[in-house]
Amino acid sequence: YEATREAVRLSELKPKLAAVLLDGEEPSMPEGMPKTTVLTTWQRAVPAAKAAGGFLIFLGTSTLEPDVNDTSQEVLLLNFMTLIKKLTQSKSTFEVAFILQNTLRYAGLP
Repeated sequence: YEATREAVRLSELKPKLAAVLLDGEEPSMPEGMPKTTVLTTWQRAVPAAKAAGGFLIFLGTSTLEPDVNDTSQEVLLLNFMTLIKKLTQSKSTFEVAFILQNTLRYAGLP
């Protein structure tokens, strides 16, 4: 086993506007989000990202752990797969960022 360390370089793009798809208990943007972000929904995420110059942020802030009968994680994955399909079928180019809480809810997302 050999470990290598590669320099991580974050995107240097600074969009004037970005669409934010929020998944969490709070229906509003968390404190500290730039004023250049616009809240969107699953159904409007692709058109909102197009209008924002191709920038989309998926912000997963949920801290709830799923229980035995919980289907919300399945719904999250289905919505996510539909979103990815729509993004790939679009003729536009997108830059997508994922900011996720370190919880079991987001374990299945890339």
